[in-house]
Amino acid sequence: PAACLFLSSLWPEPDSSAAGVRTEALLHSFQQWGFHVSFATSAAPKPQYIKRLASHGIAAFECALNREDELRRVLVSCQPDVVVFDRFFTEEAFSFRVRELVPEALRILDMQDMHALRRGRQATVELCIKEGADAESAMAAGLAHVPLASSTDLLRELAAVHRSDLTLVCSPVERTMLRSTYGVAAEKLELASFFCEEAATDGAPGGVGYGYEPTHGFAARRDFVTIGGFKHPPNVDAVKWLSTEIWPCIREQLPDAQMRVYGAYPTACVQQLHRPEAGFHVCGFARSLDVLGGACVMLAPVRYGAGIKGKIVDAWRHGLPVVSTPIGAEGMGGADGAPWGGRIAASSTAFAAAAVELASNVQQWETAQAESRRLLAALYGREANLDTVRRAVEKARDGLAERRSRDFMGALLWQQTARSTEYFSRWIELKETGLAVSAIAEAWSGPGGTGK
Repeated sequence: PAACLFLSSLWPEPDSSAAGVRTEALLHSFQQWGFHVSFATSAAPKPQYIKRLASHGIAAFECALNREDELRRVLVSCQPDVVVFDRFFTEEAFSFRVRELVPEALRILDMQDMHALRRGRQATVELCIKEGADAESAMAAGLAHVPLASSTDLLRELAAVHRSDLTLVCSPVERTMLRSTYGVAAEKLELASFFCEEAATDGAPGGVGYGYEPTHGFAARRDFVTIGGFKHPPNVDAVKWLSTEIWPCIREQLPDAQMRVYGAYPTACVQQLHRPEAGFHVCGFARSLDVLGGACVMLAPVRYGAGIKGKIVDAWRHGLPVVSTPIGAEGMGGADGAPWGGRIAASSTAFAAAAVELASNVQQWETAQAESRRLLAALYGREANLDTVRRAVEKARDGLAERRSRDFMGALLWQQTARSTEYFSRWIELKETGLAVSAIAEAWSGPGGTGK
């Protein structure tokens, strides 16, 4: 069978990040498509994830950065026909050696989210808030931000896209930006958001559709919840804003309300927000997403970010309406006032009012839940989305030689003649200057010289 190798700087952690869930789905899907799948990472060993991969028949390898012998060993073992780079910095680290050692392998970049856009929005929002702007104005500025050629992150990311044969993009907004603003060829981009089972009409904890069955309707649910790993800066910022500005407004109207914050790797500043007396509970790592099945409303006050928000997808999978921001809901429907699986609000007061409304009005809650189910199937249906990826991979593999022959930008970046002549010139200058210095030193201190 054909072979596929995933290269990453991280172990896939489906129990602590949405990105991990998505990566694991892709790993298993390549297996279903008939590939022998392997996973290699430069991260330190984590036995639990190595064991998890092995339990699914996926070989795991450690592969340090800047060690050609180690990568050669992995490639010889796997003999990949397809190599998937998890994020652009992994492509930077490994692609040139992959291209040299297995030149016929299809090279796929999985962006996850557009890092340059996320970081640019973060800088924009933080600057606006520092200068005294309110959250709504800061988020509007963040949404309007378009990374320019002066952004090193953007240039690195675009270079990785152009060097790759195919790029998987999570967000339709980012795919449009890559095509329209940055001129990436449409055939090099494929939308690959999330891959979710359509919710069932009934279910049990841990099962498909858990949270949609009648026993988990509005009357059986209570309180508010949010979830997200705290290695991701937007999640830290969201919880801070939630604690300081939004939650006090909610408690004014619902004095007995409780807020539970889940997420792996909570930072010290997040842990300090734990205030049970105010109904604000920092619960840390959630061992199961079943915690979403009993909550009434998910709060996702994301002020900056990019990509598709996994926490919203997870909430919808568990029958849980969401209150989020324009940035949080970006690319997930709800644009221009269209029906959405919850509410979208930009200011702290509007956000709190929307949360109270959904938690207090059964009719509004049920309407939002029904819409979340519709969007889940329409945007993130597992079979449809994975079939799109499969067809894109097959098309790229079947016409790889022709695709590369007309990929002028990719070829240019691999050739890099402009930079090579620059560095060759610098090397000559250094060499000649070094020789001249040596000759002067020898004349100064050698026989007949005047050096001491």
